[in-house]
Amino acid sequence: MGTRFLINLCYFFLVIFVSCESHTEKQAEYEAVLDLKESMGVEKMSIKPLEATQMIPLEFTKRSVLQSAYIEGVTDEYIVVRNGNSLIFFDTQGKFLSKISRMGNGPEEYIENTYSWIDFDKKEAHVYDLHRKSVKRYDFSGNFIEEKKNVHLWSFTELSSDRFIAYNDMLSNFEFTIYDKNWNVKDSIIERKDKFNIKDFNVIKSFQISKNNIFFYNAPIIYQSKNGGMFPKIFLEKGNLQIPDEIQYDLSRKNEKQRYIWNDFVTLAGDYLFLSYYYDNKKYDDIWNVKNQKLLYRNTISSPDELPGVPISVNGEEVRGWIRYFENDMFYFVVSEGEQEKLNVDNEENPIIVVTDLKTFEKSFSE
Repeated sequence: MGTRFLINLCYFFLVIFVSCESHTEKQAEYEAVLDLKESMGVEKMSIKPLEATQMIPLEFTKRSVLQSAYIEGVTDEYIVVRNGNSLIFFDTQGKFLSKISRMGNGPEEYIENTYSWIDFDKKEAHVYDLHRKSVKRYDFSGNFIEEKKNVHLWSFTELSSDRFIAYNDMLSNFEFTIYDKNWNVKDSIIERKDKFNIKDFNVIKSFQISKNNIFFYNAPIIYQSKNGGMFPKIFLEKGNLQIPDEIQYDLSRKNEKQRYIWNDFVTLAGDYLFLSYYYDNKKYDDIWNVKNQKLLYRNTISSPDELPGVPISVNGEEVRGWIRYFENDMFYFVVSEGEQEKLNVDNEENPIIVVTDLKTFEKSFSE
């Protein structure tokens, strides 16, 4: 009995030692390790509502009917929103300007706008059509400019003035490929350890620009561009809750997903990481401080009457919303569906964007 107890005790300390050693190794390899698995005992963590400094209702017209509002870019002139296969351009007050929607089988059209990159300097949009394996270029009014064929990728963005970087499709042996602006291959980086064996579908993973840096999330690692390449920056520690690819992408194994963290989506906003995901039949919305690697906020949803996102105070009314874009220390949130009517705007049929700055944002965590 004593021998068995000692064996079990040794095994326990061995597991603890290996776990600590693994965590220490990750801390040395990455700038930050966010221990998501360890945090799963926290059901909710509240904050004071964020104070919105600006509200932008997106104008509702026959050409700007939105079912969703995925913000592709914001400048001093434009707010560009993806809605299905269309790109819709608004001014910074939400007034509709123009639209790119060229779906069809014609030579100047795309079957599906799988991914887009906006060149604000030239006022052009590069649209990737996964079905045709081509990139089509349009001006902001939707006029066709040119097409580049035989381009195999999932998503891309500008790496430098003369380079694109792309996340590769499942047939590639490498995670990323670097192209020149004529879509000639210049380099392939980060060799894939395992071949994709996807049964039913895959997810288009996106690049993100934040403070002039390029980031890319390929669970559980967030990569950052540096010296013409992509390097690991942040590790999301999920332990045995990290979902295997063969379950994540297999529709027939949907029930098995609930044992894992899955369908996670990140937005890196300076020193803050916004993370939404599913686990154990609940939807989670987290905010983490990357610098001190601490969880700041968590909201969980397990029933239809619960609201997603983070609380935001807009002109004295509290609504819910979630981040859709970050640039120049400005956070852009989209108000949750069903909450728009609280804000008494004329065109509540379309999504409403609310904005806050970094200083105002941080007040919610310091008070």
